[in-house]
Amino acid sequence: MSYRADFYGPSSAEPQPVSVSIDETGLTVVTADGAEAQRWPRSSLRLDDSAVAGGPLRVTSPAGPGLLMVSDAGLRSALGRSSRSGAAALGQGLAIIAAVLVGSILAGYYVLLPWVAGALARRIPASIEQQLGRAALEQLAPPAQRCEDESVRKPVRAIVDRLAHQSPDMGYPFQLYVVKDKTVNAFATPGGFIVVYTGLLEKTKSPEELAAVLAHEITHVTERHSTVGMMRAMTFWVMLAYLIGDPTGIIVQAAGALSQLSYQRGQEEEADRGAMRLFEQAHVDPRGLDRAFTMLSSETPDLPAAARYFSTHPRTADRLREIRKWERTARYSVTPLLAAGTAWPPAGACGL
Repeated sequence: MSYRADFYGPSSAEPQPVSVSIDETGLTVVTADGAEAQRWPRSSLRLDDSAVAGGPLRVTSPAGPGLLMVSDAGLRSALGRSSRSGAAALGQGLAIIAAVLVGSILAGYYVLLPWVAGALARRIPASIEQQLGRAALEQLAPPAQRCEDESVRKPVRAIVDRLAHQSPDMGYPFQLYVVKDKTVNAFATPGGFIVVYTGLLEKTKSPEELAAVLAHEITHVTERHSTVGMMRAMTFWVMLAYLIGDPTGIIVQAAGALSQLSYQRGQEEEADRGAMRLFEQAHVDPRGLDRAFTMLSSETPDLPAAARYFSTHPRTADRLREIRKWERTARYSVTPLLAAGTAWPPAGACGL
């Protein structure tokens, strides 16, 4: 069986139509006038795909001069090369390019963007962090839901102050807000705004248990974890706000993203270590951490997903294991958080 191809002789720049036959021993090139131009042993054939997608197969051999350009699908198959249309080759090329682009975007999102977000977060002035945090506070803990009863706020404020006194200076004070809500929850926004739900106060059996949650949240603030998350979620808008003077609308958009954020596992582990460090520096009973996190891990399965303290705090068992390991080795004097005889949880006009 013969196939059509183009042959370029050693002294000609123009292709010559030829007939090509192939068998087990080799390939024969026959010119249009019937003369045998080349006989190349099969073992000597050198095959190169065209640089152009869907282009002809280039065949040469040291057994004879010249170049054979093969477009015939049958001959390509006989030579062990699949036949691809230009469209198919182009499609495959585009698919490869698309995969590279997607990979680059994902790499940028998971590798470059967190680094950029962290670098930017460390350079945000304290005043900007406070604006972001206050805007988030207004959305997540509106004034109508806040508890203003000092019999409830005062003991919680004392715990916050005790821990905050041992934390790094952030250029702003930590501010406490108690929210009338049965959800077992607490959180902190950038700028040092600490929010505690009355549901969490009800579930804790001692001030030290509440201190464990607060120390964890304070560390999220001092390590700027939520600021980094907001920068990562809305890098462009926050950068724009920073550069052109913080228009209120952009700040509110950025702050609104906080409710959609979750801390990464490394940040949670860092917050746990920070809580242990604050407990040591503030001389708080280390057993409070264990009891608090044990209580939270047992309470959260019965709560709606959006209300669970641990819904964004993965691998609770591993973290409890580390806390208990630290508790066994902690060696420091312990000072009560509140005056002797102080009732817990604090009772007042906020549903407690």
